[in-house]
Order: sequence, then C-alpha cells, then structure tokens
Amino acid sequence: MRAAGKQTVYPPQVFLNGVDIGFWSSASALPRALDATQRQMPVVDLSLAWRRQSEASLQLNLNVAPRDTLPPRPKNTPLEWVAYVAVVEQNLSSNVSAGENANVVLQHAHTVRQLIGPIALTLTPNATGGEIRELLKIDPRWKQPDLSPVAFVQHRITGEQLQAISVRLCATG
Repeated sequence: MRAAGKQTVYPPQVFLNGVDIGFWSSASALPRALDATQRQMPVVDLSLAWRRQSEASLQLNLNVAPRDTLPPRPKNTPLEWVAYVAVVEQNLSSNVSAGENANVVLQHAHTVRQLIGPIALTLTPNATGGEIRELLKIDPRWKQPDLSPVAFVQHRITGEQLQAISVRLCATG
C-alpha cells in the first residue's frame, strides 16, 4: 500500500505487480491485468526445493539466477531487490460472529501462515545468482496437505515483481 502511494486499505483490495488494481471486481479488469503481467518476460529464474526436516519443519532452498534482461542498477545505489519465502495454506474458513458478515462462513485461499523476508539480494545482469536456505517451522494445527511453500522476488521500494514460484507439499519430500 505504501509503495503504491495509497493512504487507505480497503477489503477486498488487490495489488498486482505492486499496483493497486482498483476496480478489480469488474468482469475484465483483473483478467486483463493478469494477462499483461503473464506476457512479461521474467528477469530472474527461480527454483524452489524443499526437504522435510521433521513433522514440524521444512528446509527450503530458493535459487535465484538473474537473466540478461535484469534492469541495470546505477552505481552507488542501495540494493533494491528482495526475496520473500512463505508458507501458505488453502481451504481455510472462519465463522463471523458480528458485523456486516455476522453468521456467515468465509472461505479463505492462499492464507499466509509464515513469511520470511525481506532478504536482500545482490542481482546484476550476467551474475550467477545465489541460494537462500530457510528453515520453516510448521505449526501442528496447520493442515499439511493444504500447505504450499511460495517464494518471490520484488523491488524493495515499488513492489514490482520479478518472479514468483510455488510448489505443493505432499506426504514425502
């Protein structure tokens, strides 16, 4: 919200690639914005692998490799690219007991259970990239079949996304 220069947060608000979509609920606004974003060539390659350490933890390895299309960074400017690693859960719901949604069961998707970051990245064109290793704790109340590790790289100030990746967890890893 701050990066987009907004003063107000309103539900449901949708940001795509660091930009407030605004009237995202119109029949065509969000699909058009998503289509435009998906047509852009990625400027970094991401690979995300996980290994179960125990029933309560996952070791995540995120590899970040810049492509030739990475925008150049002027000399003596601060690092602007950061990575985030998250665990999201699907198929959640909540019973609302008061307010305008009283007595309604709300369904939730892509609920962030844990977020790590920002992790500063040194990205330059033709660089070899790097690896980020994070140990993520899994709360026993979370439904493991509905969990997915997610990682993304974005511009620290504007929120512009360079790339994102998600993988499904399964019984073995």
